[in-house]
Amino acid sequence: MKLEGISFWYEGQKKATLQNINLEIQKGEFVLLCGGSGCGKTALTRVLNGLCPEFYPGKLAGKYTFGGENMTSLPIREKSLRIGSVFQDPETQFFTTKGHDEIVLGAEQRALPPGLILEKLAELNRLLQLEGLYEKSLFTMSAGEKQKIAVASVCMLSPEVLVLDEPSANLDPASILKLGEILTELKGLGVTIILSEHRFHYVKESFDRAIYMVDGELHTAFTRAEILALGEETLLRMGLRSFEAPMLQLNYDSPTEDGIFCEGKNLCFVYKGSSIFNGLNLKIPNAKVTAILGENGRGKTTLLRIIAGLHKPASGEIFFGGKALSKGGRIRQSFLLEQNGNNQLFSNQVEKEFLIDVPGQNSEKIYGVLAKLDLLQKKHAHPLSLSGGQKQRLLVGISALSGKQLLLLDEPTSGLDAMNMHRISTLLRHNAAKGQTIVVVTHDIEFINKTADFIIQL
Repeated sequence: MKLEGISFWYEGQKKATLQNINLEIQKGEFVLLCGGSGCGKTALTRVLNGLCPEFYPGKLAGKYTFGGENMTSLPIREKSLRIGSVFQDPETQFFTTKGHDEIVLGAEQRALPPGLILEKLAELNRLLQLEGLYEKSLFTMSAGEKQKIAVASVCMLSPEVLVLDEPSANLDPASILKLGEILTELKGLGVTIILSEHRFHYVKESFDRAIYMVDGELHTAFTRAEILALGEETLLRMGLRSFEAPMLQLNYDSPTEDGIFCEGKNLCFVYKGSSIFNGLNLKIPNAKVTAILGENGRGKTTLLRIIAGLHKPASGEIFFGGKALSKGGRIRQSFLLEQNGNNQLFSNQVEKEFLIDVPGQNSEKIYGVLAKLDLLQKKHAHPLSLSGGQKQRLLVGISALSGKQLLLLDEPTSGLDAMNMHRISTLLRHNAAKGQTIVVVTHDIEFINKTADFIIQL
């Protein structure tokens, strides 16, 4: 694969998202795309797989060849035969309603022999532990479970090149390591891998080169040895996370009885006859940051929605300040930031998003939060034009100024580089110090170590 002078402008934008990209990738090479949120990594993956400009309208300039063939002149259906893609938001690539059907759909459409499909399915199940998801509805899966299905469905097709955009974003630690195993195995089979990521530890031993991007340009190409030799402080200045696997440093302390903001007693939640959790008891301390941990599919997102008043438990009660509250009462006291940020953006300007929940907010406070999150320059931009990480930061900022007593965050650091993860952590610690109670569902151990006061394990 060879890119020569590639630039791309999204439709309606004056500034190029990608600028004069020159990059050559050898067959079987494992290339890591890294850089701060919004640096152009996702746009580059979309050029490689043909989504820019066929699906995302805009202007593409420069030359892109694959094995000597001009890729810019090929329709996307031809590109997809050679290049498989795993997107940042797995929902955008689903076509069926059940796990098994989604995994095998592409292979069936290309008329692979049934025996080969079963063989590939067995191998993927061994690596990603998929069997429990075969009959599960895609609509009820956790984000991590959806990502597993997306990775498996693409790997079923044995593409020459695999392009992945932050596939680890919502996976639990064990699943991230399994993803690293399957990428290493695919590399061993000769598959060319291009991985856009903020978390690197799970591919530390397998990638060949790291391409560091800044503001839409290729800033530096590192060999694996060169980038691994950089110190932690240097990586942080570059906006990059550590290449070392993070270890949980926080103890599982219990809050004191006089400092409880929210308590759940004997909570049970059942969906379509299956118990998600049963007899669950938990205590959320007042004016602290509590992290909820657990494997994908354990009901962490469901628990947040129960606390927020969006779901009703089959049995058990939720107490706020020692009083049992109805769903409506919990909704009035809570702000829930869900995993898919697109579903919670409604305005046509970034700064106007702050006014939807709390009309008439002080502009100085809004600009102050945007500055803390490195988004002030985006105050007049359309929220949906932001990168995934920028949307995430915007929504955390909105929640911080919502005035709600309880802030519930579901994977707030997915898609965030090291610098912006630290910005979010600082903002949440500041709000907790001012009296806001914060609950975070996350698999981000680095973030937990920096931010949380207490841990709940599901």
